[in-house]
Amino acid sequence: MDTTLVLFCTNICCIKETTLVLFCTNICCIKETTLVLFCTNICCIKETTLVLFCTNICCIKETTLVLFCTNICCIKETTLVLFCTNICCIKETTLVLFCTNICCIKETTLVLFCTNICCIKETTLVLFCTNICCIKETTLVLFCTNICCIKETLHLLLFCGTQAFFHVFRFFAGLTEG
Repeated sequence: MDTTLVLFCTNICCIKETTLVLFCTNICCIKETTLVLFCTNICCIKETTLVLFCTNICCIKETTLVLFCTNICCIKETTLVLFCTNICCIKETTLVLFCTNICCIKETTLVLFCTNICCIKETTLVLFCTNICCIKETTLVLFCTNICCIKETLHLLLFCGTQAFFHVFRFFAGLTEG
């Protein structure tokens, strides 16, 4: 299960290979090779496209990631721009996410600042929320309100709450049957 990302906030994460699913406060429906993040809105996606909804509308093109939080997003193809409460300066093939801190990036490296410090290595994604992040290359670790311990080549099914897990699991089962 290499190249699999798991992010969990306050809900359940069910993943497939090469698919990243982030649950915040909503339900996630995914297709392979597609990243979907739900915050407080609905997500409509196409394959190989990442869409993150926070409190706004998202218009996307294939192979382009657009994240709307509380600002406007201007993007170029193959470039990810994430606006939260700050300014975003990007270079092509580089992902920059601003939340409430400063972002220093290198090409082909994703750095996400929330309320902590980020130390990164190339080709490694580090996401800080309210905890400490220890990472290995090609591994994504997201700390929100829990601790995440992952190993490479391991199929991960991480969940924060048992009740929420069964609730979302039943929902996914219904979608699969439908």
